[in-house]
Amino acid sequence: MHDWQVNTWRTCAQPVAIRAMPENEIPPAMRVDYYSEGKHKKALSIARCGLSCCFCAKNEVCKGCAAECTDKDQCENRNCAKKKQVAHGFECEKECRKGLLSKTKNFVFTLFARRFGIGELLKCLEQNEKSGIVYHRNGITGDYDGFDNAEDLIGFIKTGKR
Repeated sequence: MHDWQVNTWRTCAQPVAIRAMPENEIPPAMRVDYYSEGKHKKALSIARCGLSCCFCAKNEVCKGCAAECTDKDQCENRNCAKKKQVAHGFECEKECRKGLLSKTKNFVFTLFARRFGIGELLKCLEQNEKSGIVYHRNGITGDYDGFDNAEDLIGFIKTGKR
């Protein structure tokens, strides 16, 4: 058994012991086999900054911040997560609005994953997409953008209704 134990009921990883996540290790919650198959790259999951890389229109060419991103050294959220030895922003104890988390969508995706789990977030995003809700509609702007209130966006993610 590794330092991560899988809770298959909630489809998310539960840490058994706290340790630094090696740069080349993929946490169970980010592994492709933990989520339903589809056109999305589930292994990309949710980035440290709250972006939903697996639903991004650019995921055919971008491998996410866990890979060799050209901007990774300048990314405030990535560097902070590495410094605090967490794999994602939602694993941090502090609710932060630095870097890309200053954007409502990114902050709320992180907040949602903290409250309900990353598996639930990905499940809701996938269900919403099947209902016609799009992560990117025009360029990088989509149906999850344009919310000013975090709780309104959380409700939209859960129900698919504005």
